[in-house]
Amino acid sequence: MDEILKKFLDERNKRYIIPIEIEKKEEYIYDIQSLDNSVSDILNFVFSPIFNMNYESIQMIINSIYLFEIGYFDAAFYSLRQSIEISTTMVFLSELSEDEREHEVKKWSSSGNFPMRGKMVKNLENNGKSYSDMLDKMPNFFENIQKINKRINKFVHKQGFKHFYSINFSSDKEIEKYKKFRLKEFEFFLKECICIIAVMRLALDPFPILLMDDEIEFRVFDILTEPYDYRIMKYIDDNIIEEYKTTHIYQKCYNHIMNEEKRNNAVNNVVRNHYIDLKKIDKIWEQKHLLKEFELITINIFQKFSKINTIVIYGIWYGMDEKLFNVTGLSLQDISNSKNKFNQKFNDFFISAFHYENDHFYLLNEETFSDKEINEIKRLIYAP
Repeated sequence: MDEILKKFLDERNKRYIIPIEIEKKEEYIYDIQSLDNSVSDILNFVFSPIFNMNYESIQMIINSIYLFEIGYFDAAFYSLRQSIEISTTMVFLSELSEDEREHEVKKWSSSGNFPMRGKMVKNLENNGKSYSDMLDKMPNFFENIQKINKRINKFVHKQGFKHFYSINFSSDKEIEKYKKFRLKEFEFFLKECICIIAVMRLALDPFPILLMDDEIEFRVFDILTEPYDYRIMKYIDDNIIEEYKTTHIYQKCYNHIMNEEKRNNAVNNVVRNHYIDLKKIDKIWEQKHLLKEFELITINIFQKFSKINTIVIYGIWYGMDEKLFNVTGLSLQDISNSKNKFNQKFNDFFISAFHYENDHFYLLNEETFSDKEINEIKRLIYAP
């Protein structure tokens, strides 16, 4: 770069781009990371463009933190605004019928004629099910979204000199005062956006809140969703949660699950934590009617063969203790596709694959199986 031009840019950036350290940055990142665990099983959102939007909203908030720290505050606020817009798009698409959703996703993916946030909100108010019910039961929350969005727009649209970079400070004292003001301002909007994204996620399903209740935890089927923890809940006012619990989407799901039989701790460990405690096998068999066939087979295999460390079926990893093998680079499909499916060496353990329905039982252990043991395992799996 030309020296004169470089000098011009260096001097200008030094004058107007003011980096501001966020002391709580690590805490914010940990908190935001918790939102990643709120994946939804509903409508196959896990592998759809819809739930990718939840991840994108989270990423936009992370981006805003780093942009703010290096001094690009308006870009940071733009990222916060985008986190709200993307979460709105996620809910908008989730409320459509399957055919409508497919049509709109195609338009969205190709950057076609897709509605902006204001039009999506209007459509959700008039036609949405979960959203319109939440809007009715949680008016203060949605009013606040509008207020936050409008205030952030002042940064994005550069309304007012305080939203400019090109402010000349007469002293270091003024710069420090500016930093404190700007940081306080940013952290306020950051917290509000984390709250908005976490609550908008609940328009898909109520499980992040439901699973905070032990009565639900010990009745619900095995799902990927994790409950919101203290890191997320500190951003959400208790009144918002209480209002959300009056919505149809929450009440319907809560009442349905509460009609199910409550699992004891040993059985719940099998279903929810994929942990089999053979010291409590009697408790497990007491409620074996609550377990699926492949879970019962898994328990029988562990009970019969103490040498087994881990069993994998349908992508679920079951174990009896905390001892874990190093499975980096392991391809279960390669094992099941090979001619010899038994006692294949991988790192410091052996793995065997036994066909079951449209999948395989994968057994990981430190010792090889004898032919007799392989036949016994087959009998356990294929027993009528």
